[in-house]
Amino acid sequence: MYYNIRIFYIFRMASSQFLPELPEAYVFVNRMEGHKLMKEKPFLNEAEFEDTICKLPDMLKEIFCLKRQVRGGNKMGRPDLMGIDAEKNICIIEMKNVEVDTKVIAQILGYATWAEMDPNGIKILFEDEKVEGIEDVDWDNLKIRTIIIAPSFAKSTLENLHNINNEVELFVVKRFQDEDETIFYVHQMEPLVEHKVKIVKAAILHDDNYYKEKYPDTAESFLTYVSQIQSFIKEKKWELVSSFNGDHCSFKNSYLNIFGVQFSGRKDLTFFLRINKKSAMDFTLLPPDSYNQKSHEAVYTLHSAADLVTLMPLIELAYKKEMK
Repeated sequence: MYYNIRIFYIFRMASSQFLPELPEAYVFVNRMEGHKLMKEKPFLNEAEFEDTICKLPDMLKEIFCLKRQVRGGNKMGRPDLMGIDAEKNICIIEMKNVEVDTKVIAQILGYATWAEMDPNGIKILFEDEKVEGIEDVDWDNLKIRTIIIAPSFAKSTLENLHNINNEVELFVVKRFQDEDETIFYVHQMEPLVEHKVKIVKAAILHDDNYYKEKYPDTAESFLTYVSQIQSFIKEKKWELVSSFNGDHCSFKNSYLNIFGVQFSGRKDLTFFLRINKKSAMDFTLLPPDSYNQKSHEAVYTLHSAADLVTLMPLIELAYKKEMK
């Protein structure tokens, strides 16, 4: 069991170059109280690697694992993990506890093809898990993310990413540990050369007309709530961006959804807030209707703009905790 766990992220840069790897065996930790060298502690096997990723969804920017070793419909193989992210995309995840070469790229693309060709099969698998929020997935326009996680990637893998039509995300995850704490190094890799221009499907524009057509009964209220939150963010000078999606608008920092407004069916609207359960339950002015343990989100049914005003102190608390 881990204690005092910290996760360090290095995010994508604008250029095609990637950041250098950490030293082979140690990471240097410098704090106000002093500094130390922490030795890398490799995962014992892929099972331990997978278990660690599943227990820490924030490590991969809010991807929640649902299925381990799922048998594909064509029976040619099985992805190590399947999951769902905060934007309701289905994630196919392949994990290797060794350096990854180009063979694994072909392997995970086969899994992605299976998922894209059999969305109903994927839906059944996920419904069997009875996961909160799965009812909000747009199964008619299913989006698949393909992800490979490993302690390192061969140079040839990065060089050949631009030769494939499907986007594959590569994450380096390493563990460093001493008697006091565990640190995870998480680095999303970039290809070594620029992607070639390719033809893609036109993206759906989630504007006012989209919501008014899809949710005629609640679109106006939805847009009003979003505008209300945007004004509050501007007033507080918070570093958050709004992200409009098929059934919700989230407000996020560089990688986490902090809060947002969501359509719940065609008649209701809810507000979701990333906050610990105790803080949500202790806020007696407006208790949550439910709490999602996996995403650490309190959910509130919105009846009027006054509900958001009531929640503002709790929203501010959530923001300050996530931006520490």
